[in-house]
Amino acid sequence: MMYAQYTYRLLLFVCLLSKGILAQHRPTQARPSQLKLPVVQLATWHQYRADTVRLLWMPVRPARWQLYSQYGYRIERAERINNQLTPFTPVTASPLLPSSINPTTDVGALAAQQALANAKPTGTDRTGSQDANHQSFQHLMVSLAAFRSHQTARSLGLGLIDPSARRNKQYVYRIYPLLPVAQKRYADTAIVTISTYRPSEQPVPPQLTAEGQERTVLLSWPARLISRQFVLYHLERSDDGKTFHRLTKSPLLYTDASVPVMNFQDSVSTNYRPYSYRLVGMNPFGEWITSPYVILGMGRDLTPPAAPLVETARHIGGKRVRLSWKQEPVEGDLRGFYVSRANALRGSYKRLLIRNGLTLLPKTERTFTDFDADPNGTNHYIVVAVDTAGNEHPSIPAYVTMGDSIPPDPPTGLIARVDTVKGVGYVTLRWRRNAERDIQGYKVFYAHNPDQAFSQRTHYTLTDSVFRDTITLRTLTRQIFYRVVAVDQHYNHSAFSKPLVVNRPDVVRPVAPLVTEIVNRETDVLVRWQTSPSEDVAAYRLYRREINGNWVLVQTFNRNALSTREYLDKNVQEGRSYAYSVQVVDNSGLESERSPSRTGRPMGSVYPVDMPVIQARYDEARKATYLTWTVKSPAPYRIVIYRSQNNGPLVQVGAAESSRSDIYDTSLPQGRYAYVAKTVLASGKQSRLSEGIIVHIP
Repeated sequence: MMYAQYTYRLLLFVCLLSKGILAQHRPTQARPSQLKLPVVQLATWHQYRADTVRLLWMPVRPARWQLYSQYGYRIERAERINNQLTPFTPVTASPLLPSSINPTTDVGALAAQQALANAKPTGTDRTGSQDANHQSFQHLMVSLAAFRSHQTARSLGLGLIDPSARRNKQYVYRIYPLLPVAQKRYADTAIVTISTYRPSEQPVPPQLTAEGQERTVLLSWPARLISRQFVLYHLERSDDGKTFHRLTKSPLLYTDASVPVMNFQDSVSTNYRPYSYRLVGMNPFGEWITSPYVILGMGRDLTPPAAPLVETARHIGGKRVRLSWKQEPVEGDLRGFYVSRANALRGSYKRLLIRNGLTLLPKTERTFTDFDADPNGTNHYIVVAVDTAGNEHPSIPAYVTMGDSIPPDPPTGLIARVDTVKGVGYVTLRWRRNAERDIQGYKVFYAHNPDQAFSQRTHYTLTDSVFRDTITLRTLTRQIFYRVVAVDQHYNHSAFSKPLVVNRPDVVRPVAPLVTEIVNRETDVLVRWQTSPSEDVAAYRLYRREINGNWVLVQTFNRNALSTREYLDKNVQEGRSYAYSVQVVDNSGLESERSPSRTGRPMGSVYPVDMPVIQARYDEARKATYLTWTVKSPAPYRIVIYRSQNNGPLVQVGAAESSRSDIYDTSLPQGRYAYVAKTVLASGKQSRLSEGIIVHIP
């Protein structure tokens, strides 16, 4: 298990080192949605210094390292001139393969090289087995050996010095394994661009961060940020600021990429003694670089003194509270005590003044008197021990009960609002908060009759001056009464407040009256209705609608008009029918159903302006009465002729349209006849009967 865990951490290390290189080989001109980036298997590093180009490469995965090492690497070079590349040419005459390793200097690399001799080349990683862990361990031991020594890297076939490189050039190197055709799908190519105009810049390790702890200095540095520049680390300390010695016997390896920093704890014998620290880092070419930045660090006293134990805390009258405590053991660096007070157990504790603005009690003091405690509130105290380093240790809070037997004043300003939801009444009761500072809360009482005993409605003490209650609406008692009592911190109860009367909402809809009479007149309609049997009617509403139309509110009768029982509707038109209905609203705003409707129709004017003028004579030749008439009407009309025989009743004897102006009345026996006529228009209007004309038939 330990072997596998160590192998896993080394694998993270190599992946972390190659992360920056992998990013360099990915195209940046295309968006992720347009291009699927290949997985780079060959990481590279380069350096130009002292007219020498050095290359280093490393397969990222153990299986690829094993496969590539079997067949070797080809390194080719091209030159960039005027932004154009010359053809690539080989740098070495033959592929680079692992060669002999010095067993006294690179034991790990030698073991890995020997393992290659008997290994079968594959292109995939083996996982989940002891062989896979062993393969990974060999690969990573080779990686560390290559980083520690460029000579070893060259012996492993993982490094190159190009002696033919010249100054003031820009070279492009191409590195790839010489795999057979059957293995070509596992090949990967690395491209490295190197400028020889100036030497490669050598980064230096950053300045450390030092945090003083108890006889310890915690040193930190941003290892993830500089993981491309440095592989291993040493830390050095100086006691005099001049001569440094190493604190680390073995170099430190950064393997956990999830943690951005590395830490190292240096144990010191004495707190507050300053030491100088600096970081030394090894780059991928095995060079140890000492940071020029030095940081001072020292151990600090972080151990607080023993916590005080409050033995007594009591009210001694008025605003005075006396405290006493003890502390065991008493450390030699004890500086003194603070006493703090708060109005709640988890409230904000404020340090109390002793005199002249001072708050620190001497280290020999074990008693304290607070002369300004809150007599009407709660008082919580803590005693804090503090040492010369500023470390503090508080006691357990102590609560002091203040003596009080005076009850608060009764609450005032009670008001209530009642809401109804689905037949249930909800009462919101409010009142003014008491002015006393030691008010704990309130209790609410209720009764259905003010002469009865009030019962407590709240099951606990309210901390707010608002209470919400649910009441039944379908009950014979139309009112409910509330009273409120105030309670202080010492559980003294006030007297009852004045009772507040709350009317229960009315949820029963009123009964609509009936329309009793419709009187149709010439140009208007008179509507009469009866009284609603409901007692709490607040308004009558008269509605009207035309046939197949919508109901329209015509008039509302409320306040002084409640006694009105009729309405003359003049906003109607002749010849149209109208339906009328009445609705009532009670004092709670509940509306009744509309009453059954009754229909009215204004008759309009019965008679036109002019009646017809008729003439009649007996025609002896035809033995008939000949009738003619004249009508002053531009509209089409119809003439209806009536006659009466010997003062008898009128009988219709004929009719004619407006296109005619005469008619004969035939087959009449002897007698006295009276003729009259009337005009009937197409709208249905009629004229009065004309003046009568008498005709005698012999």
